[in-house]
Amino acid sequence: MVATALGLEDAFRATFEQAAIGIAHSSPDGRFLRVNRKFCEMVGYPETPLLERTFLDLTHPADVQVARDRMARILNGEAIASSYEPEKRYIRKDGSVLWVMVAVALVRTKEGTPDYFITVLHDITERKRSEALTQLEHVIARSLAGTDSADNTLKAVIRAVCESEKWELGRYWRVDEAAGLLRAGVPWCAPDPAIERFLATGKEVTFVRGAGWVGRTWASGKPEWIPDITLDDRLVQKNIVWETGLRGVFAFPVVAEGATVGVLSFASREIREPDGRLLATARAIGSQVGQFLRSNEAEESLRRFRAAMDVSADFVLLIDPVSLRYLDANDAACRALGYSHAEMVALGPLDIFSATREQLTAAYARLIAGELEATAVHGVYRCKDGSSMPVESFRRAVPSLNGNVIVSVARDVTERKKGEEALRRFRLAMDATSDAIYLTDRATLRFLDVNEAACRMQGCTHEELMRRSPIDVLGQTEEEIAAIYDSVIAGGRGTDPLELMRIRKDGSVVWVELQRRAQHTPEGWIIITVVRNITERKKLEERLQQQANYDNLTQLPNRALCYDRLRQALIQAKRKSGIASLLFIDLDKFKYVNDTFGHGAGDELLQQVAKRLLLCVRAGDTVGRLGGDEFVIVLPEITEAKDAGLIARKAIDTLAASFQLDGHVASISASIGIASFPADGDSVEILIRNADSAMFKAKEAGRNGCAFYSADTPA
Repeated sequence: MVATALGLEDAFRATFEQAAIGIAHSSPDGRFLRVNRKFCEMVGYPETPLLERTFLDLTHPADVQVARDRMARILNGEAIASSYEPEKRYIRKDGSVLWVMVAVALVRTKEGTPDYFITVLHDITERKRSEALTQLEHVIARSLAGTDSADNTLKAVIRAVCESEKWELGRYWRVDEAAGLLRAGVPWCAPDPAIERFLATGKEVTFVRGAGWVGRTWASGKPEWIPDITLDDRLVQKNIVWETGLRGVFAFPVVAEGATVGVLSFASREIREPDGRLLATARAIGSQVGQFLRSNEAEESLRRFRAAMDVSADFVLLIDPVSLRYLDANDAACRALGYSHAEMVALGPLDIFSATREQLTAAYARLIAGELEATAVHGVYRCKDGSSMPVESFRRAVPSLNGNVIVSVARDVTERKKGEEALRRFRLAMDATSDAIYLTDRATLRFLDVNEAACRMQGCTHEELMRRSPIDVLGQTEEEIAAIYDSVIAGGRGTDPLELMRIRKDGSVVWVELQRRAQHTPEGWIIITVVRNITERKKLEERLQQQANYDNLTQLPNRALCYDRLRQALIQAKRKSGIASLLFIDLDKFKYVNDTFGHGAGDELLQQVAKRLLLCVRAGDTVGRLGGDEFVIVLPEITEAKDAGLIARKAIDTLAASFQLDGHVASISASIGIASFPADGDSVEILIRNADSAMFKAKEAGRNGCAFYSADTPA
């Protein structure tokens, strides 16, 4: 009997240890007495540390009170000695949750005193995980089936994922194919000031394809999971980690019709290892959301199109190219043609438009094939009352679920036709004038017409000029020209005559006088610009200006212009409390050259002197000839009066070199007098007189030198 008992004991121990389920014995106070190998594997602890713990130490905090109450009721006899807790959570040693189905039995002594509990655990973590993800998919499916806006629906989806999978932050990123960017879209986060601040400052964040974990998800079309973003060298938004403490991140593509249209990203403050089941679920969610967005986009486009149709003043007609019947017509078309909507959809383009079946069929086929652009088509509509209406229409083929639809947008051009006839008569008058005339549509800033004189002035054909615009012709921006035209319409300064220099097509220069007027028409404002060629007048004015202000021989400023330049220099010096100087130059030995080589050589000498003096001065200085062999240099801004002496010395040295005069070599020198404002005078007349006096002082000193004016200089 003893041997048998021992054999049973060994068999029990072997069964206990090798069982595929977790088994534990615990004392009435919950302390573990023995545990089998499978139990240790399930909770992640070795046997010895477990025997130092109670089952409540391993129980999930949310289940502790329920477990404690259940144990107390069993011990007190209020509950049956053996019971099942279908689902319970333990916390593994690594912190993860273990879902189990528990069977508990209380073993009592012969006297009926509680001896120990036998607990049998079945691991149902995978099943619970599957159920949670399935439930998540159901919640998302219900959200996507709602009638709320796309943004609210996306927020509900993101919130469902965050709350189910314990992510603190989720966001949708929208693909902007035109810009090549991934733009920040709808977010959701658990209440958290740091994350909310981050979202508030990151509304305009974008990623290029391949940048950041969301950008890489867009580029690859595959989920991206990073357990700890702080360890990723490719981290783009470092402020996410710094400001929010987020660590684990996860993103997956939102796919519609095989293309990635967006990315859903999630972040957690915990380090999160990749979850294969969630990755598989994410693919399904991404596909569901993508289908929803594409469907929502199509429905929204249809709503916008329908709304645009009904508010449009143009006639919008949808045509079935097979049956040649109207599928739809907007209110404007029905009113203009005199039909009700029901009557219109019972008709087709053959009933109202001036085209044959063959013409329509061929045109629609070419539109569908992409062989025909949506250019203007002119024709006539027959109204219900028998009247005719000239129209201009634009047609294009649009694919739909049931084949192609021809969209025709037309407008009544009766008034425009009348205007075109009036314009034709007006253009006859336009072409009869020698002034260039431009008619410009204010709304489009395009030429409506130009006359022959305008074409001649621009050096273009009529067709070439009509392809251009006032922007091209005037060389101003669209904003500048629009502002001028609006001023003309308002009767402002834009109506004043304006003189401009223009460059013709061949590069030649033409001066014009331009004047504008505005004319209101039923189709909007027209700007009438009349341009008169004043090139010959400007040339005459320039010649007169040259003769009045410049020396005919040297082309330097003459006495009148020199005095004016000196006057301006004094005004500027007074305003800035600065210094201005005048150099009075008289050529030594000039009379000898004139008498020896003739007046022609003398004139040539004066011309060469002028050129040399120009090399001695700054860009803002003035070199002028007063007459004979007298020159002046006006220095409007100098730091010190003595600086004028440097210019004078440079001029003396420059003129000291010999001159080649038609085969003769001549040498001259210069005597220069210097007077400065304010020390030597505060008026043009005084400075001229004092500089002249200083020049005579330089001559008396032996010539070929300069002298500064001083009060003791003889007048």
